[in-house]
Formats: sequence, structure tokens, C-alpha cells
Amino acid sequence: MKSAKLSPVPGGTRWPSGESIDLAVIPMTEDTLATRVGLPLSRGIEVGLGSWAGVGGRLPCGTDVEFICYAHDPKSVILRTDKNAPHSATLDEALQVIGLSRADVRVSPIVDCR
Repeated sequence: MKSAKLSPVPGGTRWPSGESIDLAVIPMTEDTLATRVGLPLSRGIEVGLGSWAGVGGRLPCGTDVEFICYAHDPKSVILRTDKNAPHSATLDEALQVIGLSRADVRVSPIVDCR
């Protein structure tokens, strides 16, 4: 099976609906994330959450996702997408990009990922 690839999007790209939703928490460090995604990570500080490293991009299906790791939890990466994206398909395709499956992650209980 050929792996899906994440295409870079311009910095500051907004979510189509204006809001994101957390799909999953992935047990992974930022270094492993960078290696698996194959794109450089951006870095910054988010008020209330602290330092972060992450990467956003477009899946082959056209849906944008973000993988972000906060310094206060360095062994977890949060997978986000637009709140109106097809959650289940986006989750599966994003995990394929980093070489994981649903069995490897904790899926957000507030998102219907069936």
C-alpha cells in the first residue's frame, strides 16, 4: 500500500469553517512526527498552553489537518482538522500519512469517527 502524503499549506491558512476540532491524541514525540511527516515543524507559543511544535498540511483528499505537540506533554501529538471535515475519513488518511492506525491512537470522545 502506498502511503498518503501531506502537502504543505501556506502559514496562516484558516480552517474553512473557522473552527478546528481535535480528532485524536497520538503517542509520538515531535522529532518522530517530523520524520514521519517529512516536513519541517513550525514552532511558537500559545497563550495558556505554552510552547508548541507542529505542522499543518493538506491530505491527498484535500482536507487540511494539523499535528501539534505542546511542550507540557512532549510525548503526545494532537491531530486537528476542520470541525466540518469528514472526521472518520480524515482520521484514517492522516494516520496513514504517519504510518499508524486507529489502534495506535486515542480518538477524541467528542468526535464521531465511525
